[in-house]
Amino acid sequence: MDKQSVIKLKSKLEMLSRGIDPVTNVKYSEDVSLNNWENRLLFNEVVQLLDEILDNKLFQSDKRKKKPFILNSNQIKDIDISDKPISISAFVHSINLTHSDENMKKLKASDVTSWLEKQGYLSEIEYYNGCYCRKLTEKSHEIGLSQIKRQNQYGNDYNVIIYNRKAQEYIISHLSDISEFIIIKTTLECIVL
Repeated sequence: MDKQSVIKLKSKLEMLSRGIDPVTNVKYSEDVSLNNWENRLLFNEVVQLLDEILDNKLFQSDKRKKKPFILNSNQIKDIDISDKPISISAFVHSINLTHSDENMKKLKASDVTSWLEKQGYLSEIEYYNGCYCRKLTEKSHEIGLSQIKRQNQYGNDYNVIIYNRKAQEYIISHLSDISEFIIIKTTLECIVL
């Protein structure tokens, strides 16, 4: 249903909520069931709901929604794999560069690491007062994940999980599973909201 159809529907319901026939513009008599108090309240509530829908971003933009991140088998074959171990953000960036499509959402490193966590290759821990990070599990080494220490500009050490060639290949071979995971996660978030 497009925006104009919703506006027309709202207009008809507004008339019904005032006890007026939307087809003939004639006020209903008091004994007509459509003009009873409960039905008029119901029509008014639906009008308010339609106002909320119209105010929502659902109709504010004529742009098409971006489709979820998904690649076909030919596109997956084109992804470059680094012989040097790299961070997940660098690897995901290269995937997105290889297949940039303005009508498709980009793959996010956090979605990949969430999927890996669900598979038992990473775990999330609180490291400081509500701040969380991912750490390796016993299974991490099976697919080629390891950890190195780096230092930030203030001289503080931190750990970075790096992905060797085997880990990159593992992620590429499971991109369809990761895409499905993202779609399900997004759908569940929409339902909760």
